[in-house]
Amino acid sequence: LTWILKYLGENPNVLHAVTEKQENIMRIKEEKGEEKVLNWTDTKQMPMTTRVIQETLKVASILSFTFTEAVEDVEFEGYLIPKGWKVLPLFTNIHHSPDNFPEPEKFDPSRFEVSPKPNTFMPFGNGVHSCPGNELAKMEILILV
Repeated sequence: LTWILKYLGENPNVLHAVTEKQENIMRIKEEKGEEKVLNWTDTKQMPMTTRVIQETLKVASILSFTFTEAVEDVEFEGYLIPKGWKVLPLFTNIHHSPDNFPEPEKFDPSRFEVSPKPNTFMPFGNGVHSCPGNELAKMEILILV
C-alpha cells in the first residue's frame, strides 16, 4: 500500500483516473439511492485500480525469490539443471527484465491492459509455491485504495 501511494503521488494522471472511477461509482450509488458501501460488483468496475496494483507489485516486488527443486533434468539457455538440484527463481529479475516488460523501471499500469506472458509476472510466487492468500491480498489492497 505504501508503494501504491508513492506511485500514485508521482503520477497525477494515474491518480486522477483511479479517483475519477471510484468517485463515479459512489456518485451512481447516490443517484440510485443506494448505500455508499463498496461491494463485489463495484470492485469489478475498477480496472485501472487493478492495473495500478499489478504494476506496483511488478515494480516494487515484495517477493524477491523462492526455493524450489528441479523435478526432472532441464536444459535452460544451454545449461543443464539436473533433477534434484535446488533452484532459486529471482522474481525481481523476472519482473524487471526488458524481455518481459519494456521499460521495466517505468511505472506504467497500462502494460496490464493485456495479460503478461506466462511466468513473467509472479508477485505472489507461482504454482505450488504460490501464496495461498494472494487473491485475498489483492482484494484487500483494492478495497483500501
